[in-house]
This record gives sequence, structure tokens and C-alpha cells, in this order.
Amino acid sequence: MTEKELIERCLRYDRIAQRMLYDRYKTAMYTLAYRITGDFDESNSVLQDTFLAVFKNLP
Repeated sequence: MTEKELIERCLRYDRIAQRMLYDRYKTAMYTLAYRITGDFDESNSVLQDTFLAVFKNLP
């Protein structure tokens, strides 16, 4: 599935597509968050907050 198709499905609140988007980017985003914070727990919090913002602001 292309990124565009995935985002279109996310915009229709498709939970499977949201999970696919999360799975596609979680490792890279977590790695970046850890590099910035240097803390595992804080990195998880940043990752969660970031994905909430992504899904809220997709349109």
C-alpha cells in the first residue's frame, strides 16, 4: 500500500490503516526521540504524543 493510500484510509478512521502507519514509522520515530531525550520512558511518551498529534492533524 502506498503512503498516500494509507493516509487516505487513516483519514476515514480506519483502525487497521492507523496501526499500519504506526508500525511503518514507530522505530524511526522512537530512535529519534531517544537520541533527543536520552531516556527510554520519555522517548515512549514522546512517541505516543507525536502519533496522537499526527492522527489529529492528518487533514
